[in-house]
Amino acid sequence: LSAQIIAPVTVATGNVFTVVMVVTNSGQADAINTTGNLSGTITGGVGSVYYVSGPVPSSVNILGGTTQFLTWTYSAYGDGTITFSGSAVGIDENSGLTKTALAADVNVVVQTPKPQFTTPILSGVPSQISVGQIITLVLGVTNNGLLDAANTTPTAYVNAGASSGSASLLTGPIPVTRTILANGGYGVFTWTFSAAGSGNVVFTGSVASLGEASATGSSNSITIQTPAALNITYVAQVSPVSVGQQITLVMEVSNSGQAGANNVVASIVPQGDTASISYVSGPQPSSANIAGGASQRYTWIYNTTGTGTVNFYGQASGTDANSGVVKEAVQVTSENIVIETPANLVAGIYAPGTVTIGQWYEV
Repeated sequence: LSAQIIAPVTVATGNVFTVVMVVTNSGQADAINTTGNLSGTITGGVGSVYYVSGPVPSSVNILGGTTQFLTWTYSAYGDGTITFSGSAVGIDENSGLTKTALAADVNVVVQTPKPQFTTPILSGVPSQISVGQIITLVLGVTNNGLLDAANTTPTAYVNAGASSGSASLLTGPIPVTRTILANGGYGVFTWTFSAAGSGNVVFTGSVASLGEASATGSSNSITIQTPAALNITYVAQVSPVSVGQQITLVMEVSNSGQAGANNVVASIVPQGDTASISYVSGPQPSSANIAGGASQRYTWIYNTTGTGTVNFYGQASGTDANSGVVKEAVQVTSENIVIETPANLVAGIYAPGTVTIGQWYEV
């Protein structure tokens, strides 16, 4: 024989409830005059348990390979835990030997009908953003109590002790209140916050209904970065240069923000005596991702074909890696580059046509 006790996990104080013992005969011989023994004891909290009736049936013959059910009814009062223990006893019809099966203890929680909340689960998204972006905070909570949680009110705020950044409330909670059904009902509330200061933020939240409050839950940590900010400088240029030489222009684009800048593209426009130069190549690279606090150099090459003075008007733009917002650098003009004709040396030898032997002369 084997025995298993089945009982409700939770019952309301004053209610009558049923406890069932499942008795199985896994042998081939029948187990005759099988009876069940069951007792309930308060093992936690304050309360009492009362026997009402059972078992039904009072005894039963269990054929080999079959199962029978024995049922009791009880009532309980107070707020506490009842531990049910029991066993089944039968007689082998062939040998006449007594067979006993002990059942594992089962606990039943008795409580006054009221909401009973789990610790809320809070989730903030996105997990990494730039200042000015919107954070959506979602709080979910379950009511495991025996009473519907009417007018459940949520609370959520930035946990200053766990946060180095800041965020300000925009909307929420949505809804302002709601009813969360008993026995495992689930409710969700939503807020939006604006990321105000760089660092990290952690949100804390709880709910309450009918005088019953949940424990406090915490969200994931959300990273807030200063937006990408692009700046242009030029690597020092050689000037003057001679016609026929190449001009190599190097623009350095730096990102002074914390957020990365994606697909940063740089461009230049020649100014001045532009007829004196011709494009060869660039920019190299054509685009780049620039991490926060990093920089990238872009290179162009021009041939010089005539004399004059030129400079270059530079621009750069990319998108904030967090928000996708386009970020443009302030346009910067390079220093002038002077193009001169190359040095042109002419040489000649001058000497007198005739001299006398032994005469000194100049060449």
